[in-house]
Amino acid sequence: MTGHGHGHGLRPPKGSRRPWLIAGLTTAVVVTSFLCLPHPAPRLREVVISDDQLRAMVSASRLPPTTVHAITSPADLGRELFRAEGLSSRPGRTCSTCHTEGRSNDHARPDQDRTSGSSMAAVPRLTHLDLGGWYGNDGRSDSLAAACLAALEEAQVMGGSRLGVLAQVQLHFRPLYEQAFGAWPTQLIGLAGSGRPAGTELKLPINIAAQGLATLGFYPLLNEILEQGRLEHTTPAVEFSRRAFAANPVPPAWVSAFAALSPEQQAATNQAYARVGQALAAYLAGLTGDDSPYDRFAARLLQGRSPSDALGEGFGASELIGLKLFTGPGQCAHCHSGPRFSDGMFHNIGLPQHGTAIAAGRAAGLQVALADPFNCKGAFLAQAAANATPACKELQTTTASVGQVSDLGAFKTPSLRNVARSSHYMHDGRFTSLTEVMRFFNAANATPAIGVRDALVQPIGFTTEEMEAVVAFLGSLSAPVRDLN
Repeated sequence: MTGHGHGHGLRPPKGSRRPWLIAGLTTAVVVTSFLCLPHPAPRLREVVISDDQLRAMVSASRLPPTTVHAITSPADLGRELFRAEGLSSRPGRTCSTCHTEGRSNDHARPDQDRTSGSSMAAVPRLTHLDLGGWYGNDGRSDSLAAACLAALEEAQVMGGSRLGVLAQVQLHFRPLYEQAFGAWPTQLIGLAGSGRPAGTELKLPINIAAQGLATLGFYPLLNEILEQGRLEHTTPAVEFSRRAFAANPVPPAWVSAFAALSPEQQAATNQAYARVGQALAAYLAGLTGDDSPYDRFAARLLQGRSPSDALGEGFGASELIGLKLFTGPGQCAHCHSGPRFSDGMFHNIGLPQHGTAIAAGRAAGLQVALADPFNCKGAFLAQAAANATPACKELQTTTASVGQVSDLGAFKTPSLRNVARSSHYMHDGRFTSLTEVMRFFNAANATPAIGVRDALVQPIGFTTEEMEAVVAFLGSLSAPVRDLN
């Protein structure tokens, strides 16, 4: 009895096991549920790139050795013209107003859209220029000199005229001109005022226009084009082609003033104007920024240091992670490669419609380049066959009736040197920060405004922290500008 009673006394009271049992089962369920649930991806993934692979990539993106150029007379003239007032029809505007001595654009340039008022266009950065490639977002110039001349007369940029520019050169810079190019043309002595030829009416090849109309990604704009074509009794493709070229009206008085010149005066005007472009190009070709934090990191890495030992001011652990993401899972280096971080090619990255203008891109730019009297096929800036640039060689074999459907909506890959110093991004300046740019590429799911998105452009799916790391890397590409002339 005693033993039985003692044993009974050691048992827990009735029902006392149940809370412990419930607590244990609950813990087991929670742990099991946690283990079964998908875990969030690491905010910063580890990108495996060997030191040798990293060195190879860095080596391919190094700038050529910096060499101080001998001061040339054309560059001297170009430097003065770059800063000079009077070349523009707008009081006080100079080339350096927007380009701030070539450093990088501190703001965007208001461009007049022919149908929707004003939009903002990013001002090109004028360092590390690709001297053998195309110029302009849509590749409308085959040389830097031609691009400078186009900017001087473009209504949305300087809005000047070749007679007005030459009048300023004759008045203020004639000694510099003659030092660079010889005697001032006798046909131009005493000429003043403003004048230039009327612009050429351009059109897209019909197959390109039809494809553009078929791929237009914004229904209200498509409807507007169809209605305008109906009202003007023309085909929609013709109306589309007309809208693909931004209006650049020339004052009738300027056209009349140029037409009043003799053929000899017109030829002398165009030749002297071409030399103004050569002078500006000579100056701009000497602008570089070769001492960025990235370049200093690259130099240390290529000296044999490990990536961690090569880090320094302006290029730390975050920038290194960003570089690896940029070249690895981001696949950004497919287009942003080489010393300028640009392949110099044209790509449709799938930007959606912005405003009501037709952003035909390279499809329109090629037509502009072909019609430019200052292209390398013309008499004023002709290039010798032996020294022809790649852009010139391409233009030589192209006709106005030829075009590629892939050119629709394709714009030139911009250099990323000093990109963090910009305030507006993309060909139309729609983004105001690199973070916005990264968000666009992160999703890459918008309907292209026109044409077909390049197959290279795929969603990158970065986390916020990974996008921040890439932005930090891009910031390390900034450097003070040096004039090598």
